[in-house]
Amino acid sequence: MTDPTGTGAFASPVGLDGVLEGYCPPYYRTMSEAVDTVVARMSRKHESAASPPPNRSAAHMMADTEFRDGMFEVSDEGIACAKAVCNYIYENYGRFPASVDAMHLMLFMQAHHLDLEYYAKFFHPGACGRTHEEHMNIWHPRACK
Repeated sequence: MTDPTGTGAFASPVGLDGVLEGYCPPYYRTMSEAVDTVVARMSRKHESAASPPPNRSAAHMMADTEFRDGMFEVSDEGIACAKAVCNYIYENYGRFPASVDAMHLMLFMQAHHLDLEYYAKFFHPGACGRTHEEHMNIWHPRACK
């Protein structure tokens, strides 16, 4: 938890040491360092697309080289812009992100029906959970007839 930064502010959860650590202080000395870490995970500048990161699992069925060839590099200007914005937020609000918790995951939900044929064609078995696979039959049985 980070300390609250203003009147009426609450402490902000930023991670659980060694388990789930936010890309922000105190896990990084600066926001620039956090941005560099994120960019390093995406970058291919110093790697061949034919050499994927070790132990990288992928749900998609396409070859890893094909997947990586579709990636793009973020320009140096784009990285500098991200650092400037992230540093500005941290320096002016004393936390990152400024107005929402870094580890607040309750905002994410699925509000659509998956196209299971798409996942069967392009992804390995197990990419969709049993709940997704059984949803239409359980909740919309008339649509499945």
